[in-house]
Amino acid sequence: DPALVCGIGSIDGTSFMFIGHQMGRNTKENIYRNFGMSQPNGYRKALRFMRHADKFGLPIITFVDTPGAYAGKNAEELGQGEAIALNLREMFGFRVPIISVVIGE
Repeated sequence: DPALVCGIGSIDGTSFMFIGHQMGRNTKENIYRNFGMSQPNGYRKALRFMRHADKFGLPIITFVDTPGAYAGKNAEELGQGEAIALNLREMFGFRVPIISVVIGE
């Protein structure tokens, strides 16, 4: 899901996992990134990265810049509500710190 960007970063020698919504800079990029609205596969992608961070003891930093989850019929058919709920449930069990930063919208 191109609306969700994940990776490993480092500040002052401290490694962390970052997860963020990314909107485009112009119309073409906005369409490619679905205006920053994740589909169910994006939430599953984020969960894979968060589990990896928990396994290796990396703090998780999330950057939120989105109007919300994609509200299309196809997203609901693919289990978007379930994917979001599963992420929230799993996050409560992680042993690493999680910081969420709202950077827009």
